[in-house]
Amino acid sequence: MARHRASRRHGDRPRAWAGRELKGKRRAAIAVTAAGLAAAGVALLLTGGDGDGGDERPQRSRAPAHHGLHVDRTARRVERLRGLRFDRVPRLVVVGRREMRRLARSLAPAREPAQERAERIVLTQTAMTDPESLGALDAVADEPVGLFSSEHPDRVYLHGELVRQDPREAEVTLAHELVHALEHQNVGLDQPVAGVLDDSGMAELAVVEGSATLVEAMYRIRHRGYAGPVDVVLRMTDRRDRTVPAAALYGFPYSVGSRYVLALRRRGGWRAVARARRRPPRSTAEVLGAARRGRPAASPALPRLGAPWQRLARGGFGAAAAYALLSGFGERAKAAAARRMARSIRAGSMAVWTRGRSRCALPCRDRAVAAVAVRAGSARAARTMRRRLEASLNELADVRPAGARGGPLRIEDGGAAFARRGSTLTLVFAPSASLAARLARAPARG
Repeated sequence: MARHRASRRHGDRPRAWAGRELKGKRRAAIAVTAAGLAAAGVALLLTGGDGDGGDERPQRSRAPAHHGLHVDRTARRVERLRGLRFDRVPRLVVVGRREMRRLARSLAPAREPAQERAERIVLTQTAMTDPESLGALDAVADEPVGLFSSEHPDRVYLHGELVRQDPREAEVTLAHELVHALEHQNVGLDQPVAGVLDDSGMAELAVVEGSATLVEAMYRIRHRGYAGPVDVVLRMTDRRDRTVPAAALYGFPYSVGSRYVLALRRRGGWRAVARARRRPPRSTAEVLGAARRGRPAASPALPRLGAPWQRLARGGFGAAAAYALLSGFGERAKAAAARRMARSIRAGSMAVWTRGRSRCALPCRDRAVAAVAVRAGSARAARTMRRRLEASLNELADVRPAGARGGPLRIEDGGAAFARRGSTLTLVFAPSASLAARLARAPARG
């Protein structure tokens, strides 16, 4: 599996969704963007000391506190909370807006353009987000407030705007990034890639970010006066935008991952978390609470399209994506039901096809087909999921029946259709309701 090496910190939210709400900044109705942050100037370095270490106490940077941040003190606190010790405490690098953007872009994983395009089509065709908000997502991804990368394991980065405006919150962000550095030194694994079409990568990332988010919550209780228990603090600091379904997907490694890691720690301590790092969950259904099975279920087959259609990308559609779609606009009761439904998924597939050479405007309903197939735990679970998914689509988009009840749907300027074969449920989005129905009913192929 391809891996990326940067851990990007947006407060309590994922890299690709929303940024820390800094003082004096407004949050957009659909996505929070960090694009309005003022430039903070040249990077300020707090360098560490030299020496060979040996069996002595890990070396500490002897730099004075910067804007109220004491790197050594924060590192010692993180060590006690996480139960590990630094070989060498990274130095803190406080950077301005331009430098943070440069770093974020240079450390981002190399991605196939077709894969990225397919993910955008899926997100917009399923109405988990709208095309207008994608630019805001890109802006936030390009300007995190905290960052650690195994490309530069001797340092962690913080955005200067956060450091100046809220040093106390900057310290919590520093603690989060130091957890990544500490686990990298002790476990030695890079950050996994996670995407809409990579369920296993999302599951692995849930352990990585869940661990850092859990330690952050513990840090808030121990050193910032938050009232526990820790699961209450995790809920309190979960600042996902619940008006946007895609926030549940991008927030999954943080919000759901931290609860998964908390459950592991309660059962087996930090050793159980370390085992999960080395032998991560194979699917996001496991992160949601499904029992680990002996062998992964085979991915369900999808329709096959011939000319003039060309497949753009294919991947795995898992419980995290289903959870986001089933959650709708994120009321807590609905999210709990979505969690129960999504963790019944044994395996899932997704593919996107396009026609024509010119790029289409998202969501590309006139030139793209997106197909999703999931294998639930039983035929009954598949029937229930079909009803819940149609209800979610009705809530998220302009959906109308295209014929008899239970038949294909008109969704905005395109169509959608469901088909069920036993415990396998297929959902197809296409330029017309009739094409969607024909593809959904067609014999599935691998």
